[in-house]
Amino acid sequence: MATLVILASVLITLALIFYSVGVWSERIARYLKPWHVTAFWCGFFFDVSGTLVMHRLAANPFDLTAPHTLTGQIALWLMLAHAVWATRVARRGTEAARTGFHRYSLIVWLIWLIPYFGGMFLACANECGCQPRPFHPCATSRGIPTASPGGSRVAGIEYSALRGRLHPGISYDL
Repeated sequence: MATLVILASVLITLALIFYSVGVWSERIARYLKPWHVTAFWCGFFFDVSGTLVMHRLAANPFDLTAPHTLTGQIALWLMLAHAVWATRVARRGTEAARTGFHRYSLIVWLIWLIPYFGGMFLACANECGCQPRPFHPCATSRGIPTASPGGSRVAGIEYSALRGRLHPGISYDL
């Protein structure tokens, strides 16, 4: 199982790298080149591959109403449409289409970042056994007690005044 987690993380990160290189190099050049299209397709391939590996790891069945699944599906379909459209523009597009294409690439890339960072956030919260929330100290899953925002430690127990309860990610020796 740990091997699949590492594989999924590597594949999704390769998707981020290829897609980012393609989008930002195209934006800087302000002209769509064939190698940009190749980078888009590589990013899409790695994203689909990583998604399939994560699907094998998922404890629950595919649920399109789950926020991460929904944003991930939207991002995948936008990446596919973007790669297909970029291929068409690179092969038969006008000069105006090639020079203006970068505006749409950045929008798709920004939308793609939502499930990328959302997945990292959910994995971190899941690792700690806690509900996802902002500023969550994931170090507690490693046995390192850390104070959360508004928290204090009394007799080796972390207590959060903001939440009014003990932190569930720490094992307490009482």
